[in-house]
Amino acid sequence: METKKLLLINLLLWLPFISLAKVTIPGTEYSLTTTNAREDSITENRIVTVTDSKGVATFDDLYLAPESYYWGNEEQTNSVFYSGSYSFSNTLIAQYYSWSGFAYSNRTATTFVNILTDQFNSAVGHGVNNSANYAVAYTIGDSTKVTVMHSTEGDTVSGFYITNNAWVVYTSENGTGTGSEPNVPFHRGDWYKVIATADNGNTAEFYLADYRSRDANYHYTLESWQWFDLRSLGQVKYITFSADGTRPGPYGSTIPAYFCMDDFGGERNILTATTESIEEYDTITINLNLLLDSLGASTDNAIYQITDAPDEEFASATINGNILQLIGNYRGNTSLVVKQTIKGESIFVEIPIIVTFTNHVDNEMQKNQIKVTPNPVNELITINAGGDISIYSIDGNLVEKIDNYQSNQHIDVSKLYSGLYVLKLNNRGTIYIHKFVKK
Repeated sequence: METKKLLLINLLLWLPFISLAKVTIPGTEYSLTTTNAREDSITENRIVTVTDSKGVATFDDLYLAPESYYWGNEEQTNSVFYSGSYSFSNTLIAQYYSWSGFAYSNRTATTFVNILTDQFNSAVGHGVNNSANYAVAYTIGDSTKVTVMHSTEGDTVSGFYITNNAWVVYTSENGTGTGSEPNVPFHRGDWYKVIATADNGNTAEFYLADYRSRDANYHYTLESWQWFDLRSLGQVKYITFSADGTRPGPYGSTIPAYFCMDDFGGERNILTATTESIEEYDTITINLNLLLDSLGASTDNAIYQITDAPDEEFASATINGNILQLIGNYRGNTSLVVKQTIKGESIFVEIPIIVTFTNHVDNEMQKNQIKVTPNPVNELITINAGGDISIYSIDGNLVEKIDNYQSNQHIDVSKLYSGLYVLKLNNRGTIYIHKFVKK
């Protein structure tokens, strides 16, 4: 008894220094063990939470023996664990082999044979960029929640890498074992997705399997790490995750409600293309298939979208199919990021843009010579010069074209949506550019 008291006193002397120490892994559980000469020891655990220190949840800051997993605190039904500057909820009833929320694993098998262990296998067999650890989420029961720990006011979350659990892949190939198609693989019409819901009510979703298209070339079950962008959620204090899919049963989808996560709060891998140059108020088009091909990427059945628009002070951009259209708004530098997706696998490409001074006519001169009135406008505008007129929306789409316009005639713009427009007037080979606002 006396030995235990001495060990406890020694431990208490050290505990303040745990809280005062410089901690590089916010929200991590630290253990301090004190041992005497007779090898009697006592251990105390403490959670050290550090605010104002944002960190990526890589899960590699959590210890695991090789080929193992952590599925919760067997002495506490509801608990959390920490990685980076985020906490992850967990519910475990070990005696019934029941858990939900988040676990973490470093298992390298990608097969599903034994439910007790293989539910902790990912479709990839490792974390992002060949790291060891990754999180496993099971979105049944109590909330599957990630909480921001580095700021009491919350923060924006960039996103994370996501992939399928091995059980979901097995189900896509062999059926769910229940329902009206118990042993039928996924086919046209099937889908499985993860939904992220922020405390502010905003949501985002990601399809881990998608067979909705009429064209089988677009069908997939994901088996690689892909970026799930969460920036649209805005400032959040916490995010809860749920899953949904086809193959209905009495209590919803019979697809196992699992997914795997890594690098929560991290950054996307982004390729950089060559710089595009465009003159003010000019329009250029870029074949994205050719651009991605030059970067060594496949382009078969590719779908493109703009994820990070350029600064509209300098340029505007739209995509139609595989054609990117850029319009120069004002001289300066900006960039955009394009996402190419093929069967759920995405590549992000940043395209730098330089908008140069137009050689057509001096801006101040044109303001003195050419007038567009009224501006802003509700219905009709007039121009005090004639020529061929093209009107573009700010995203570069041609919305009106008039050949042989006569000076001071009315132009009806009442059907245009409210916003900023660019008017280009070709007067005997001299180009004049004006912007006007439709109320």
